[in-house]
Order: sequence, then structure tokens, then C-alpha cells
Amino acid sequence: KLTAAFLTVLVVPIGITTTYNLSRSQQALTEVVRLNQGQLLNAKIADVEDQLAEPIEDVIAISQSSEVRTYINDVAGGSQASRNLPVVENFLINFLTRFGESHDSICLLSTSGIETVCVENRDGSALLREAELLQDRFDAEYFTDAISQTGHIPGRQTPVSISPLQISDQPTPRPVIYYSTLLQTDTGII
Repeated sequence: KLTAAFLTVLVVPIGITTTYNLSRSQQALTEVVRLNQGQLLNAKIADVEDQLAEPIEDVIAISQSSEVRTYINDVAGGSQASRNLPVVENFLINFLTRFGESHDSICLLSTSGIETVCVENRDGSALLREAELLQDRFDAEYFTDAISQTGHIPGRQTPVSISPLQISDQPTPRPVIYYSTLLQTDTGII
């Protein structure tokens, strides 16, 4: 009886302590897993933000390029902008050739929403869209967002509109996000 009592006195506290320690270990492990999932989620969010920011930087670079600025100034000034159109086309082809993995196409639209020039990434090559295939984008949400922007204020970042996720109207539908910005002359004319 004494041995049984002695074993009971030792076994019961050991059992209680073991159960308590297992429960605390499970809680600690659950907390570590939750924290790791939070870190993983934050890393994925940062990656998505970086992927969304890169095209914004490209839109700003294109809109502020000397080729596009010269063309926009000529169009607004009433001079023969067509003489600078090949320069813009060449610039956009070169830009898309270099950064084609990030963009399907780059288009320059008039204030009435008509594509003036559009360069597409087709099978890894940057190609100019034929004039008869240029489209009217007046009703496109990304165009109305860009045209409704207030003018760019020197010293501030150029505003860039980002469309909601859409499905492309191509033969092979896929998700698409449109980035757009308002282009102004050096004197602020849209």
C-alpha cells in the first residue's frame, strides 16, 4: 500500500505536469506557425506591391520621356505632330522590347480616347499595331480615370490610375490591369 501511495503521489503530478507542458507546447507551436504565416503573408503582399509599382514607374518614365513630351507639345501647339510620331513609335517599340515581360502593350491615346499609336508584345516581339486596328477607348474606365485627373503639379509625383482587375478580350482570355496617366504639355495643356 505504501508503494502504491508513493507511486500515486509521483505519477499524478508527473501526469498533470506532462499534460500541462504538452498543452503549452501546442499553444506555443500554434503561435509560432501563426506568426510564420503572418510573415509569409506580409512577404507576399510586399511582392504584389512591388509588381504593381513597377508598371507605375514605367508609365511615369514613358510620360516624361523627351520623345513623348516633344510629341505632346507639338500636338497641342498645332504644329505637325506627325513628323514626331515615328520617333514616339520607335521609342515605344524599344521600350516594350526592353520591358516586354511586364507589359502586353503600350498605347498613346488622344484626348478623345482614340489610340494614336499602340505597340503590342506579340510572341516576344514588340510590334506596332496597324492603323486600321487602332481602337476608340473613350468608354474604357482607365481612359476616363486618366482624363479626369487634375494636371500634374511640378514637384509632385505624376498621378497614375490603376484599373480594377479585368479579363482581356483577346482570343485567350487572361487577367489584365490597365495603368494610365494624363499627358500634358510643358505649359500644362492636356
